[in-house]
Amino acid sequence: YPKSGGGGGHGNTNFDGTFAGPVARDVELVLTVGNYYCNFTSPVYEEDIGPFTQDTDIGDIVVEINNDETLKVIGTLVNCDLEPVSNGYVSILGHYIFIDDGVIDLSIPYCNENIQPIMVGSDLDALTMSSQLILDYDIDNTIGVLSACEQEINHFTMNCDALNYHETALFELFSFASKDSLSIIYQKECYGYHLGGEFEEVFYIAYNDAQEDYSEAEFTIKKALISVGAQGEQIASDLNVPTNTVNIIEYNATDNFIRGVFQVVMKDQSNVAYDYYGTFKLQVN
Repeated sequence: YPKSGGGGGHGNTNFDGTFAGPVARDVELVLTVGNYYCNFTSPVYEEDIGPFTQDTDIGDIVVEINNDETLKVIGTLVNCDLEPVSNGYVSILGHYIFIDDGVIDLSIPYCNENIQPIMVGSDLDALTMSSQLILDYDIDNTIGVLSACEQEINHFTMNCDALNYHETALFELFSFASKDSLSIIYQKECYGYHLGGEFEEVFYIAYNDAQEDYSEAEFTIKKALISVGAQGEQIASDLNVPTNTVNIIEYNATDNFIRGVFQVVMKDQSNVAYDYYGTFKLQVN
């Protein structure tokens, strides 16, 4: 945040502790690091940085988090073929730990036993995940085999063959699904969000009149928009094309998600039309 005046932003780090995002030019800033589940409001690290006039790598930040208690988990994450997951992660207490050999051997610091420790394992190659596993603070959790094959990961894919554009948003996905629209926001560099709203890409679809439920049916897209960067290029849909559709394949009221496909013709600022298509599985609100 700026040393003087208001504003600023915050977010979570990536799997490997890295982070990235836009900041104000030529402004002295204060960088703070907090432990979300312990003392997020009382930073464990603070440093004056900037001002910046160009893209800058500020290097490694070494943070000491003193927690007397750790949540221990031991097990194996497997895919749908019962083989160790080679490209996946487990999420627990706000931590995302990359898994490349199936081995789960974790000691996660904690300081608030009022937060239920829930773990989920995911296979990024298959776009599948495990069911939620509730752990116990008071014991070493030896979980055996955890199958990342129970359901699809929440995801959103967007493709345009003519532009060789193929994007899949997973853990960096922020989405909002209502009965008449999908709002998809994702960043390719930082897991988190900026208060200034400078997301790298935003995709929005309004697809039907309000329904009493999330009907499993095909709807005509009324409006669609891709915005690249906060002030960057915008690509809007051609609403006169009858094949602009969202097809909701599944509505799961128990787990509260929808799954489906879409296709839409988008025109760039030069009025050149391109066919976009993709799939999604999203939590609904």
